[in-house]
Amino acid sequence: MANTIVKNIFTTISTTVATGAAISIGILFNVKVEAALIQQGLFFGRDIPGGGEVSETDFETFLNNVITPRFPDGLTVYDANGQFKNSTGTIIKEKSKYVTIFAEDNSINNASIYDIGQAYLKQFNQESVLQVTNKNVKVSFGVGDLFSNPPTNSFIKTDLFFGRNIPGGGEVSETDFQTFINNIVTPSFPDGLTVFDANGQFKNSTGTIIKEKSKNLSLFFEDTLKNQASIYDIVNKYTQQFNQESVLQVLDESLDVTFITAPKPTSVPEPALMWGLTALGVLGAGSALKKKVVRAKHQDGYVSAAKSILDVQE
Repeated sequence: MANTIVKNIFTTISTTVATGAAISIGILFNVKVEAALIQQGLFFGRDIPGGGEVSETDFETFLNNVITPRFPDGLTVYDANGQFKNSTGTIIKEKSKYVTIFAEDNSINNASIYDIGQAYLKQFNQESVLQVTNKNVKVSFGVGDLFSNPPTNSFIKTDLFFGRNIPGGGEVSETDFQTFINNIVTPSFPDGLTVFDANGQFKNSTGTIIKEKSKNLSLFFEDTLKNQASIYDIVNKYTQQFNQESVLQVLDESLDVTFITAPKPTSVPEPALMWGLTALGVLGAGSALKKKVVRAKHQDGYVSAAKSILDVQE
């Protein structure tokens, strides 16, 4: 299995969830030459029934002793705030951890995921661990091999992970990276993007763990040849400008993307205008009625005159 691994990377990303709670995300991707990867996600509650909490040290120890030996090539850890409704209908809020792993879809890895969940339940007296599987991601470190299918014009998601250590010394500063976003990324994707701060680590060819600050760029865009070329251009320019070996790319084509927007307000005339329209309507109706009355009188006159003529002739 080791011969098929191109590169492993572990990244811890600090960002903010929708509720405003800060989270720290660690991401590891194993890029295989032949084997397809799936994403396994595990959600761990940290409240301990009867009192207490799974501390940061407790979880780090569990990560090192239980999860990492089963998936040594890497993984992702998120700090999160979760909530659920218990059996009495009470909303329970607690700190939690989300671990996501990219690995081959085989019986050994599936059994390892199960064992991790069971070990957490037993060690911390938990009721359950939520497991989520995504079999539709694509992972790559190279350029030109991420988008294997013809463009579909549907919305897709691509995440790019940029290491900030510069070989030989130095670091890509916040100013350097923001300039790169402004000058290289934004012109190609002006409609919007998201940048996460990260702390990453990966295992190099000698087996040494290399740690570095990094950036995670998340993009939602239409799957077109132009946008695909823009992704490759961004990767190429970053590696050249900052002397990087690679940029991690993660593609998810299975998303349904939409924007929820506020409904357009219905135009309601001002009260004064309403009275004006009502008055005009009344005047218009009165004018039409007056015309009908005058026309009717004229018709009666014509009938009376004709009748008089006929009477004279008789």
